[in-house]
Amino acid sequence: MFIRKRYVKGPNGARYTYYSIVETYRIDGKPRQKTLYNMGKRATIARAIAHERKRLDLYRFCLAANPDSHSKAIERTEALIEWLKSVERDLE
Repeated sequence: MFIRKRYVKGPNGARYTYYSIVETYRIDGKPRQKTLYNMGKRATIARAIAHERKRLDLYRFCLAANPDSHSKAIERTEALIEWLKSVERDLE
């Protein structure tokens, strides 16, 4: 796994940088890459974890207001945060 840095030219000519966690594998001896997580403009995994924690807080706030909603989203986001932590350890 590694973090891919990608540059995109915006409509106003500005250059934007986006990051993603990518896994490399081979099919028939040829290398292929699969994007596992799109980090957006967050350059580090720590920032991506912070972003997901904010999302988790929002889901919990919405769950408090309506107990029937967002419980699966909370579970998915908690699992994603744990996965990001393990990826961060692996890439160190």
